[in-house]
Amino acid sequence: MLRKAHPTDRDALVELSTDPKVRAHLGGPHPREAVERRLDETGTAHATSEPGSYVIADKTTDEAIGLIDLDRRPAHRPGHVVTGGGELELSSVLRRPFWGAGLAAEATAAVLRAAAAELPDQPVLIVTQTARALAARLGFDEVDTFPEFDAQQTLAVAALHAFRSRPAPDRRVPGRVIARGLDRGVSRVAVGLGGGGWGRGGSG
Repeated sequence: MLRKAHPTDRDALVELSTDPKVRAHLGGPHPREAVERRLDETGTAHATSEPGSYVIADKTTDEAIGLIDLDRRPAHRPGHVVTGGGELELSSVLRRPFWGAGLAAEATAAVLRAAAAELPDQPVLIVTQTARALAARLGFDEVDTFPEFDAQQTLAVAALHAFRSRPAPDRRVPGRVIARGLDRGVSRVAVGLGGGGWGRGGSG
């Protein structure tokens, strides 16, 4: 299930930002005190305040398992297939106890199918270190490698509309909200302002 963050997700959000193994290829863990202070200042809802950002939650218990984000890859970062950057990028991060259960694949397919129903066809990127096999199973093709966050990253790409024919996602995925937010992102990219990482870490 995909949903927005709420106050009971606080411990999970802290874990995702401070776990050394989750953050191993993403620049390392953040100090716990800094993460907790940021959550105190902004609230847990801020973690998924962007249109394409969601908590991945257990369908039975509603426990927060991880985060998933569909956004636009900024032009200043490496890893692009379009001149000027700004391509759609899907990123996710899972808590360690949930790695290897196929949850990242389910969430990825749900988000991309919802976005494909609302947005024109275009490239969508995944940047990963540890989930290359998962990206391939989802239909992404590896096109490049590059160093970032002190790790060798693999860039994979797929056509967004390839996900239209996938099995229907959880009905609670707000596809229209995703599309409206990312349509605005298209306009920003067109005038050179850009938008903002599977690159967030973890695998599943």
